[in-house]
Amino acid sequence: MTAGGNLYLTVTGPGIQPVGGTCQVQPAQAAGHFPITRATVSRSKQNPYYGLEVHDTAGPFVGPFGKDCLKPVDRQAVLVAASLDPSVLHTCDFETPLSNDANLCGARTPPCAFYRDGSGGGCILIFDIANCTVPPPTCTDGFKNQDEPDVDCGGTTCAPCDDLRFCNVNSDCGSGHCAMATSGCRSGKICIPAHCYNGVRDSNESDVDCGDHCALGCGTGQRCYGDDCDCALGHRCACAPGEVYCYKGSICQ
Repeated sequence: MTAGGNLYLTVTGPGIQPVGGTCQVQPAQAAGHFPITRATVSRSKQNPYYGLEVHDTAGPFVGPFGKDCLKPVDRQAVLVAASLDPSVLHTCDFETPLSNDANLCGARTPPCAFYRDGSGGGCILIFDIANCTVPPPTCTDGFKNQDEPDVDCGGTTCAPCDDLRFCNVNSDCGSGHCAMATSGCRSGKICIPAHCYNGVRDSNESDVDCGDHCALGCGTGQRCYGDDCDCALGHRCACAPGEVYCYKGSICQ
């Protein structure tokens, strides 16, 4: 170890050939070359080792095309990213080396731009992750938390859910109708559109208050649009007796 803090190691052994040179002192990193950026992110549920999605609406990690993604490349950063709970947001400090590549910098003075996975595209490369905290849940964080029946809606805190979102009670829905889906293609309690309770065949319903986006399946003998999803669970959509080309002449059977 030298007075300047440089560590020199003599490496010997089979296959090691001396080259006659001396160890080169590495120049100090330019100030700001490893900026620390604090950002709120979520871990990918599909592949924890690939990337982190940025949830901030402003800051250096929010590019011209919207939210960016971060990819840890240092082993320790990869382990920290993999340890993050994918069901909540995390606000962390990220170490992000900047590029000195004149081709990337253009008229700007290096260092100027984040290194990315790929030639100018892809996720921003991350070399350290530290000081992670879990921010309090909100109705805009992109997660189903608090007492929300669906992501960022319903419950006692968030705004009512839109049609066809999951719900627990009528007050969870903007339509005021929370009911068990009876369509063969949907399940669970969801917000049913208000037009599905008006006693009129409208809004592209295949029959009165059932089919299409009602999520309330039509029963035996009721019309369907050639799609089993228009019919109640256990029914199928088929040609009515005497019909050959029966897209509009189908019934649930």
